Amino acid sequence: MHRFLLYDARLHQQIVRSVRTVVLYTSGVKHAPSILDIGSAMYRVENVFLIERDGHAVLRRIETHLDEDRWEPEDRIELAFAMHMRHQGATRRQVLRRCLDAVDRISDQAERSYVIALFLGMSAKRLREKEWKEIEGRMENTFKMMTDAVEKRLVQIDAELAEAAEKARAEGRGEGEEKGIEEGMQKGMQKGMQKGMEKGREKGREKGREKGREKGREKGREKGREKGREEGRREVARVMLARGMDVALVSEVTGLSPEDIQRLLAH
Repeated sequence: MHRFLLYDARLHQQIVRSVRTVVLYTSGVKHAPSILDIGSAMYRVENVFLIERDGHAVLRRIETHLDEDRWEPEDRIELAFAMHMRHQGATRRQVLRRCLDAVDRISDQAERSYVIALFLGMSAKRLREKEWKEIEGRMENTFKMMTDAVEKRLVQIDAELAEAAEKARAEGRGEGEEKGIEEGMQKGMQKGMQKGMEKGREKGREKGREKGREKGREKGREKGREKGREEGRREVARVMLARGMDVALVSEVTGLSPEDIQRLLAH
């Protein structure tokens, strides 16, 4: 409450307008204070507890819209918050699959990817490892561009490593030949040593390249997932801001800092 009060006071000072703060509670929260008495003033917020909403009814309404081919913008937000609502008699996995099934039924590919980003922005903090695996296949298009960029860079790295290795081999051969001419009788021994060293270096380079590629792919996938989650939160913030929602609410829901949200407003 104190944090909201300080933020709203700063916001009011900047815009000189009334500020209405709505706090959305997830993770099963059912009770929270709505009034802060600081002596000379009373500060109030409006609390919305998502666990009190009937998630089954919300998803049923979304499914009806899909059946009738009339997907509405409000359905995006409803679906994004659905995992945080009350689903009597249903397991988390059942709710997750029902949400993802609804996403799969969205006919427009761009809209589907957009809704996935919103869903992750709202629910990423609550998802477990098994649940992430459940949705990875449905996020393929969302991450495809990032994955392609990572793979392209890996190809460039491979080419640079191959060029460097070839240059090293050429320099090594030149050095071996020069030394062989100078040393004469040790030519055979030197060639043998050079060949063994070259073979060892080549094996080492190949092993290093393979390890580097694998590490790069894993790092790329992880960066892709993280970037997808971050972009999802930003997309959710843009939608909420476009609907006139308060910056404090957007920050609470998405986890973005007020400064990040102000930058989104500026652009």
